Amino acid sequence: MSSVRVGPADGKTVGEILGNWRRDPDVKTHERLRAPLAIGAAASPKCSFRMRPLRRLSVDYGPPNPATFRAMLIRRSGELTWREPSTQGFVDERALQQLLETSPEVLPGAAGSPLLVADEVQLPVGPIDLVGIALDGTIFLIECKLRANPEIRRQVIGQILAYASSAHQMPFDTFRRTFEARTKRDLVDAMRTLAEAHSVDFDSDRFIDELRNNLVAGRFHLVVAVDEITDELKHTIEYLNTHTDDDLPILALELRFLRDGQLEILVPAVYGEEAVRRKESARRAWDETSFLEALEEHVPEPVRGRLMRVFAHARDHDSPTEMYWGNQRFYWGSGKYPSASAWFQIGGKGTSIWTIYPDPKRTVFVFNFDWIRRNVPTIILDQVAAMMHALAGAAEAYAELAAKGYRMRPGLPVTTLFSDESASDTVIKCVELMLGAGPATRAPGGLASPDEDTSGAFG
Repeated sequence: MSSVRVGPADGKTVGEILGNWRRDPDVKTHERLRAPLAIGAAASPKCSFRMRPLRRLSVDYGPPNPATFRAMLIRRSGELTWREPSTQGFVDERALQQLLETSPEVLPGAAGSPLLVADEVQLPVGPIDLVGIALDGTIFLIECKLRANPEIRRQVIGQILAYASSAHQMPFDTFRRTFEARTKRDLVDAMRTLAEAHSVDFDSDRFIDELRNNLVAGRFHLVVAVDEITDELKHTIEYLNTHTDDDLPILALELRFLRDGQLEILVPAVYGEEAVRRKESARRAWDETSFLEALEEHVPEPVRGRLMRVFAHARDHDSPTEMYWGNQRFYWGSGKYPSASAWFQIGGKGTSIWTIYPDPKRTVFVFNFDWIRRNVPTIILDQVAAMMHALAGAAEAYAELAAKGYRMRPGLPVTTLFSDESASDTVIKCVELMLGAGPATRAPGGLASPDEDTSGAFG
């Protein structure tokens, strides 16, 4: 059975056709369904919809609900008349929950980061429908409700806020064990596998730090998933996002489901996203000044002076600075704190060689091996790792680096790494060694896609 997700039509958006329903703009189009969809007789039979295949689900969505999608009509090529799909809506909340568990890419607010999702995670106040964790340590708390459930009116907001408060009170180790009990997998191993499957960065140390920090600070992304949203819920979501800070975004996700024979259609709409974007747009834009201020605040001397030698080497280097995202050496990140990713050209390809992440708790220096390996031969990376092993903390952090094919980015605390005054010279020599390398003979792919976050995923 094929599954599809509705996206914009040529010259006409889903919102124009389906009453302000819209899709995630980051979803790529893979195929087009020429059999038109319409609302009654008002829509043009010539309109077409782009579709994205979703994973096949073994879920019983139940019989048609006459109160839902009454105006949604379909026909296939060769058919003369419009008709209602044979199945419309979810049979129960468990079916909606299972769809999100198996297709987490539908969830809003993940900023392109793959999610690991667990169901019925036990919190102190009781089990929550779904908990999602992103590669950058962002925590999603998701509650599912059907419109037929009277709790969709007011109780669901109090319910998800109670879950957030309850999770905030959990010790980190307890939260992790509870999540792992539902997935039956080690969290870090599962996240690393997820990252490799999507060819994106993953720094396990930084992931755990960010996950712990988010839990301790009570920073969650809250999502209320429904089959059909009410005006009351829409207004409540908008009000909460307008009157809370950006540490607590709350969104409503409406998922309208139809099935007809071998065809499944999912029409998602997100509510509250504009208010969340307005809050996020108010965040400070990072630059060199803010990065240097963060170093001065969080890194003591003489470590800061040694770290600045590495920074100055990159800043003053004569390597070309023309990258696909702009003509400059550094990318300053977009996270809670500024970061600096140093970009160089190796064999004509832009490569982010290292990143410095200032943080009040632990500032780290990272060689971006999982990116570097695309443009630098393994024999050179072996030499870099051997040189770094002589520095404090590096031998342990790099223990599995070669065995994992340099698909890691171990973070090294700067107060440890640069405790030796020779560390700056060693790091600079490693950079020069990689810059002098020819094109890699392994790891095809070269430069990362411009759509990917090349700042280091957790900056």
